[in-house]
Amino acid sequence: MKRIIGFLLCIVSFCFLPIPQSSGQDKTFPPGKSPKRAFTPSLSDQSPSTRAPSYTIPGKRASQYTAEDWGKVIDSTWGPGQGATTQLQIFDTFWNMIDQQWSGFPNLPVNWDSIRTVYRPQIGSGLSRGRFLSLMSRMWLALMEHHTWIVDDKVESIFNQGYKSGIPLLCINTGYLDLLGAAVTPMPDSSGLVYRVELGNPLGLAPGDLVLGYEGIPWKRLYRQLLDNGVPISWNWSSPGSAPESRTHEVLSSVGWNWGMFDTIDVVKYSTGDTLHLPTAPLSTFTPSLWATDQVPIAGVPMPQGCYVNETGPAVSWGVVQGTNIGYVYVWDWDGDLGRPGPTAQLFHDAIYDLRHNKSVDGLVLDFRTNWGGWYSSANGGLAQLFNFDPTSNMARASRNSTTNHMGFSSFEEAWQSTFVPGSDLFDRPIAVLIGPACLSMGDWNSFRMRFHPMARSFGRPTNGAFVGGTYTTGTLPDGWSYKVPTNLIYSNIPGEGFLVHKGVQPDEQVWLTRDGVAKGKDDVVERALAWINTTNGVGAIEGKPQLPGQYALSQNYPNPFNPATTIRYSISHRSQVFLAVYNTLGQQVATLVQGPQEAGSYEVKFDGSVLASGVYFYRLQAGDFVSSKKLVMVK
Repeated sequence: MKRIIGFLLCIVSFCFLPIPQSSGQDKTFPPGKSPKRAFTPSLSDQSPSTRAPSYTIPGKRASQYTAEDWGKVIDSTWGPGQGATTQLQIFDTFWNMIDQQWSGFPNLPVNWDSIRTVYRPQIGSGLSRGRFLSLMSRMWLALMEHHTWIVDDKVESIFNQGYKSGIPLLCINTGYLDLLGAAVTPMPDSSGLVYRVELGNPLGLAPGDLVLGYEGIPWKRLYRQLLDNGVPISWNWSSPGSAPESRTHEVLSSVGWNWGMFDTIDVVKYSTGDTLHLPTAPLSTFTPSLWATDQVPIAGVPMPQGCYVNETGPAVSWGVVQGTNIGYVYVWDWDGDLGRPGPTAQLFHDAIYDLRHNKSVDGLVLDFRTNWGGWYSSANGGLAQLFNFDPTSNMARASRNSTTNHMGFSSFEEAWQSTFVPGSDLFDRPIAVLIGPACLSMGDWNSFRMRFHPMARSFGRPTNGAFVGGTYTTGTLPDGWSYKVPTNLIYSNIPGEGFLVHKGVQPDEQVWLTRDGVAKGKDDVVERALAWINTTNGVGAIEGKPQLPGQYALSQNYPNPFNPATTIRYSISHRSQVFLAVYNTLGQQVATLVQGPQEAGSYEVKFDGSVLASGVYFYRLQAGDFVSSKKLVMVK
């Protein structure tokens, strides 16, 4: 057992940044349409025990349990296994499905053959139900892809009904209801920052407090300890990050989800600086209702009521930020489209129309920091009011075409471009796009599309990296097990980028919530985005007075790729000698666009590439001491 757990840690460890029912047939779904399911408990004689663990370790807290201790608790809680024959059937079916069909191997350093070599003999010797779940849950966790899973539905259904009894099951989650009664997001030192709190929080938590861990052990260490000691992982109560940055974020965010296994929780109070060791018992009678979305409420803008994950209400809301003329749109999912049930598509369309045409805003903030994905065309009605070209052309969909080659793909087809009809004019005001690790699947996809708007700049942390979708193989297995395996993925048409799976969309500016900010009721990401808009669009935040650009800036050309002409915008904050030119990949200058002195201001220049061959080029701006370059792509 020690050998397999050690190997498991080796597999899982690459996921971290340094931390201080159907018949099994292929079915086509829109990419990312994978809400968590609501399980109905199975309370038959064959189900696991619904009671809290009857086996305890005298004189020890859970944080002090060894692998042997946890093994006894897990065996006692979940009961005997399904038998070696059934377990091998479950294992082999899923292993072969991943080996032969799964599309997620690019950008993932996992040796799938070695996993089989180490795991299978352990299963053949017979495992209890909980220890088999531990092995299988680590197997899908190592794949690090949001849409990919294999799950013991019976265990999950019991856990959904009895979480507060403290049964041994590890949750890795962010962006759903927070069981702590307070929303937590990671700090650079790996502590959990409390940024929102429910009324009547039983622990007396407040924004700005820090959650360190349990029973005197930091969560970053305790989490690894739980993995090392074989505690099974819940699928239904987890949301695995699909890129290393998002995995780390979600692991650290999940500190509040795992209080049921421990007696005390360690908190540093913002108001006093004291470290408190609070009992977790009061949480057992508390019913949470707060969505942990990495967002602090903004004055003048209501937050959404829910999402398709729980169907509690619309996932889109909007307004004008108080004291400004800047529009703000929350989008928590991309469920539905303009032809299928689901409110998101119409609401997003209405939000952009209202802010652009009725409110005549000077800029937009699109907040995608938490977005659970959904249908591929749900954003089209809103984005068509922002784009006068199709940003979807920058991506394609590739399908797995070999059962023996993990990197064998073909059919690099258009990724649903035909469904997007761009508007007649470009929205020419600044757009701040807020992204984060809980932005996944179709949230990833639409964050990628917004990269190509010439007036857009993104803020936050990298997105989840769940760039698969379209076709999945799903099925059920003996004794209540089920699985889902994506068979295609998204590919970037930008030269040099390639497969996007396990790569989150990188923000133009890394910024996140801070302790001082949330204690004052401020959202630091929004504050930075608003500051950028106010210096970019030439309009003051409150007075509406013209302002000169506050900084030098070079924007991405649009459209990109282009044929034969494109537009390049830039800003200079002081009178400067300006030189703007285009170069090929050999560094040879192929065009001079601007040369000479210019006053402070914002400028745009047209570049006609008719005489150039198709390919990648670069444009470079030098203004005083400021130098910046960007890539453009000519496609004939």
